[in-house]
Amino acid sequence: MQWALIEFKQDISGRGRERDKYVRTNPGKYAGNPSRPEIMAEHEKRMFEAFVTHIGNGKKIELNGKPAVKREPHFFVYGPPASQALADFNQLRGSLYWGAWATSGAQDWVKTRLTDIEVCPADIPELSATYEEFVCYAGCIKLAKSGVFSVSEQDDGSAGGLVDLSLVVGLTNRAVTHVATLHNFLLTQQLIAEQHLELESQPAAQSTQKPGF
Repeated sequence: MQWALIEFKQDISGRGRERDKYVRTNPGKYAGNPSRPEIMAEHEKRMFEAFVTHIGNGKKIELNGKPAVKREPHFFVYGPPASQALADFNQLRGSLYWGAWATSGAQDWVKTRLTDIEVCPADIPELSATYEEFVCYAGCIKLAKSGVFSVSEQDDGSAGGLVDLSLVVGLTNRAVTHVATLHNFLLTQQLIAEQHLELESQPAAQSTQKPGF
């Protein structure tokens, strides 16, 4: 099974509204919000710039010095222009998530300009990531959108946080097998990690069976 993060938009113009979700492309995102520490905003900026730099150079995103993402398992899927009715699913179009919206009108920190790369929605399963790769990517996106990794840590609850239309989708070459919001997916991963840590902290059970002779 492959995993992907899909942003559904009404039409192609919706891609540009992703700028509002990130403090790097929307400096006023947290203006006047006293609950947002500056360090969180700085984390957002750094992770956003990492995506732009590494994807623009065709490199892997790294986390703690280790490759975390082999590909970009993140996509837009959208319909025809609003003036046209969607009559058939074959009218759906798609593109890689990181594109021109991320660097259009950007300041001097941008060393490369991203371009939109169109993809056929039917090809998304093949272009998606393994489970391990996707978990790493989802954590990076969480950090880039809210400045924190942990789902339990509060974000601002706006469209710039995790309360948006980002859907995590588990795909095979025949069907969609899993669908969840990004928030619920990350919350599940956090609970799984906590359970593993709890099990590892418990002492190994002592065997009461007497050795055989």
